[in-house]
Amino acid sequence: MFKLAQYILAIGLLVFVLCRAWEPPGESMGLKHLIFDHLAKGQIHVVSLLGSVLLLAVAVSITIIRWHLLLGALGLGIEPVETARLGWIGFYFNTLLPGSIGGDLVKATVLARRFPGRRIQAVATVLLDRGFALWNLFLCVSLACLLLPPADPALARLGFMAQMVCLVSIVLWWILGFLPRWRADRFAGRLRRWLPGAGTTVAELWLALYQYRHCPGIIFLAVCLSGLSQASFILSFVGVGWGLALDDESMPSVASHFLLVPMAMMVNAIPLFPGGLGIGEWGYGTLYRLSGGESGAGIAASLGHRVVNWVLAGLALMILSITGKLTDAGSSENSPT
Repeated sequence: MFKLAQYILAIGLLVFVLCRAWEPPGESMGLKHLIFDHLAKGQIHVVSLLGSVLLLAVAVSITIIRWHLLLGALGLGIEPVETARLGWIGFYFNTLLPGSIGGDLVKATVLARRFPGRRIQAVATVLLDRGFALWNLFLCVSLACLLLPPADPALARLGFMAQMVCLVSIVLWWILGFLPRWRADRFAGRLRRWLPGAGTTVAELWLALYQYRHCPGIIFLAVCLSGLSQASFILSFVGVGWGLALDDESMPSVASHFLLVPMAMMVNAIPLFPGGLGIGEWGYGTLYRLSGGESGAGIAASLGHRVVNWVLAGLALMILSITGKLTDAGSSENSPT
């Protein structure tokens, strides 16, 4: 029932956003103009759209490499081909089946079966990888605000909040390096006692985080890979705008996208909306307007990039089905973790 309520909320918000963007007052690039004057007349740039798909594939591939490094740091190394398989399966489930099965659940289940003696720690790597990706969004926003200070006060406040989150987390990360192992183990024991049921999982997450703190080289490389992945994803989004032939007045500059796209991705992460449906379009429309563009163009670009994700996920599905790997993952997902 809760899942149904989520989809009703997401679809309702999406319909509201699309109605607002159909002929927005004072804007030249509403959805009506885009559909009937651009798409219907074939005014699209196919090369830009294909480039967007390619850049998105690069971004996903880099995140898979990052996850492989994080697995190895905990001694849960698997073959790179297997990591790539699980990563693309996760991307497929997260994109085409948002909120129902979930790619993270699939990856966690397969890892738990692969390492039966370290199931909780294996699952912890998936959760920490997701948290690591979210932290890198804050980092990207913080750096973008430092290099390109936004003129809009609302964007400036969001950037300041992101900078505070990064600053506090970096200080806590630095302090964690002085914590001896026996204290980390003692705190893990307390977590198991304080949190009945979930205490074991939280304790393993804490110990995995502690172990990552003592692998500075891998964490630094993971941060660099995350930056490359973010840049590829942002340029992929820009490529959709170019592919839809959005004019310069309705679309912010490329540099501005390095601030607004990570902000919109953080909005997309709100769990009440499966796959960011509805809330993502609203976020891009609002951020485009605050960045000097038009909300209709932001909503159109968001919808276009959502289609690009579906196309790439469909290609992944086709390849995985041909190789027979999707069936293997599906049988693993149905097994208890």
